[in-house]
Amino acid sequence: MNRALYWMPQCDLSSFPEAFRAWYGWRFLRAHGQRGHILTPSNEPWPSSETLVPVKGQVWYARQWQKVPARIKPSAVTVEVPVPQGVSDAGLALLSRAQESFALRRIVLTRPQNLTLERLETSVATLLESLGVAIWIDGQSFGSDAASYLLARYPSLQVTGISEEWLGRMAEIADRPLYLFDYSDAEPVPIARPPRFPILEDTNMLPPGWRTR
Repeated sequence: MNRALYWMPQCDLSSFPEAFRAWYGWRFLRAHGQRGHILTPSNEPWPSSETLVPVKGQVWYARQWQKVPARIKPSAVTVEVPVPQGVSDAGLALLSRAQESFALRRIVLTRPQNLTLERLETSVATLLESLGVAIWIDGQSFGSDAASYLLARYPSLQVTGISEEWLGRMAEIADRPLYLFDYSDAEPVPIARPPRFPILEDTNMLPPGWRTR
């Protein structure tokens, strides 16, 4: 499944009051066949999850403005950073510190404004070659055209933050099989791409010879 494109439904519970997080999280999982990934602000037992703050023994979802903790030891880390634009980029510094301290599960890349596709591809290709870990791109900030091109160009690349419909279209453009996936112990499940319906003939056409006045 080296070319598989993963659909990983994701739910961020940070905006929900603590009393409602468990209820909404399980409701989200039931809506997706008990598969999906939870981003949580606390240590809660989910089949597939990452914590938004460092928690001992859990996988930490780290963002660029957060500091790598000296004492708390997550089991692994996912790092979300803007696409690096040079060797002195702050995102690369965070990646380096995270790799020194924890196992790196994956990288989630966002696209800075006004970054050209050429520079975007160069940075993504360099990271894929040098780091050897899973890289996910944020579909909303990358845009559908750039994301579709990169997914077709680099078969190990994954995408997050887009609708099911757009993911199906990207899978078709990239000619990659689509799988339902999360970081639980369950195996990825092959799923069909959303159907594309033909354009139907317009049955409301005006009769021949009819003219407006």
